[in-house]
Amino acid sequence: MRGARRGFILPVVLAAIVALGLLSGLALFDAVQEWRVASLADDRALARAALLEGLDAVARPPALAALCVSPPLAAQSGEGSAAGGGRWQVRWQHVGEGLVRAEVTGRGRTGAASRALALVVPDSVARVSGLLQCATATRLVPAGAGWIEAHPEG
Repeated sequence: MRGARRGFILPVVLAAIVALGLLSGLALFDAVQEWRVASLADDRALARAALLEGLDAVARPPALAALCVSPPLAAQSGEGSAAGGGRWQVRWQHVGEGLVRAEVTGRGRTGAASRALALVVPDSVARVSGLLQCATATRLVPAGAGWIEAHPEG
């Protein structure tokens, strides 16, 4: 009678170990995926925070008087580090008649980006010989109610 049930326990134990190993492997895979998604969301939040710090810098281009008389293709840029670990960059382009287009980009640590477009004007302008100049301007101010919007590409 002993010979009829020989080797019954060992296959059951091995099958249980394989099943538990498979379940733990799937759980580990799921945890790694969730960690990855959370880290990407964290980097996106850092990029957004860097964007907001870059928006503070929109009012202060490097050479405001030169920006007011520059052609639209000549852009000025500035960049800096954000408090959370990201970086921000601002590009100013004079569109015409004192209107300046500022493109602000905030980047996270691992490459997430958040961008916005702002339309601003100098705080004081003057026409000299038919040309618009802002030699006495100290900063840029919002150009109206809808002066800032999210960039279409994010």
